[in-house]
This record gives sequence, structure tokens and C-alpha cells, in this order.
Amino acid sequence: MTLTYLFTELRRTYRNPRYLLFTIGIPVVLFLVIGNAFQGDVFGVSAQTWYMVNMGVFGATSAVLGVGARIADERDQGWNRQLRLTPLPPMGYVVGKVLTGMLVALPALGLVGLAGRLTGDVHLSAMQWVEVIGLGWLAVLPMAVVGVGLGYFSSGDNAQAVNAGTVMLMSMFGGIWFPITAASPGWLRSTAHLMPTYWITEITRAPLTHAWPAVGGWAVLAAWVAVGARLAARGYQRDEVRAV
Repeated sequence: MTLTYLFTELRRTYRNPRYLLFTIGIPVVLFLVIGNAFQGDVFGVSAQTWYMVNMGVFGATSAVLGVGARIADERDQGWNRQLRLTPLPPMGYVVGKVLTGMLVALPALGLVGLAGRLTGDVHLSAMQWVEVIGLGWLAVLPMAVVGVGLGYFSSGDNAQAVNAGTVMLMSMFGGIWFPITAASPGWLRSTAHLMPTYWITEITRAPLTHAWPAVGGWAVLAAWVAVGARLAARGYQRDEVRAV
């Protein structure tokens, strides 16, 4: 039943052109329009490589956080109540949503990387491509948990705004749009170090820079997972009470 539900979710997602545009199309377009304007090196890699990694993470983050918007819509439409009458277990529903987001995140990373390889000054070995895309894909998994929490925290009316606002704020203050360096204001560096997107890009670039996040970075990701899981658990319990 869980696999059937997963395949159904994937078909629905890939038939939604607006969703695919924002999660896959926009990061590719941003790289093509802006990426070639970057020159020099950033954090030990070429500026175009840095921007390519960041745009891939941006698209992947948008994909997995989009899980929340779909959960919120289905809660408002009563679809969750209908699913409670089927053999699909609650965890199967959540896992199906998370896997759907992850399976959309992978092409977002891959297509931005392809754009970097074909049109930009991005030259990586075959193993480095595998490591960068693979680590980037795994690194956004915690954001899928956050997306589930947002889905149970928001409603269908404001889910898109909550999702888009979260992605933009995490991108802006997490160093995706511009590098956070020692020359950045102290408050900005402190804020960036609290954003999961900052550490996700660090993990994704690690095969190229050989600089892995410190313990504090992993702790920040764990804290965001805990917050997302807590929001999801409270929201699910609230929905369960209403369904009785």
C-alpha cells in the first residue's frame, strides 16, 4: 500500500508544471542568468562552482519543503480523513510525502549540475560529481522533516506563503544568495550559522573543499529536525482528535 501511495504521489507531482517550474526550473534559470557573471574563487572553489552548488541546494530545499504545502492542502480538503479509512498507516503517509520530495530534489540537483557542466566554468571529476550530487541530496533530508512539520503547522490558505517565505528566508540568511564570509557583519554570520541551509551547502561542497561542518553544524541540523518532528507530531495528534 505504501509503494502504491508513493507512485501515486509521484505521478501527481510530476504532472504539476507549476511545482516543477519553481523547484527545478527556477534554480537552473538563475544559474544560467547569474552564474556566469561570477568570477574568481569562493571558499576554495571557483565562483561558478560555488553558485552551482548553492542553486542546486536551493532547488532541492524547495522540493522537500514543498511536502508541507501538499500536506496542508490535503488536510483542508479532508483527504487525510479519507486516508485514515484505508490500510495506509500514518507513517506510510508521511514517508510517502518525504520520499516524493526527495525524488523531486534529485533532478533539481542534477539539472543545475548539468547546466554548470555544459555552460559554466565548472570542471569536476566523475567521482566529484557523484559525491556533490549525492551528498547534496542526502543533506536536504532533514529539511523534508521540517517540511512535514510546516504542513501540519499551516493551513491550505497560507501553506504556499509559509513554504515560499521559509525557503526565501533560509536562502537569504543561510548564505545561498551571497557568501557569508569573515567580512560579513557579525549578526549575519551568527544568523547564518543557525540556518540549516548554511550547513547543507557546506556538506554539499565538502568533497571539493575538504572542509566538513564542525560539531555545531551537525547540532543545528539535528535541532531543526527535532523542531520539525515536534510540529508534525503535535499537528497529527490535533488532527486525530478532530477526526474522532
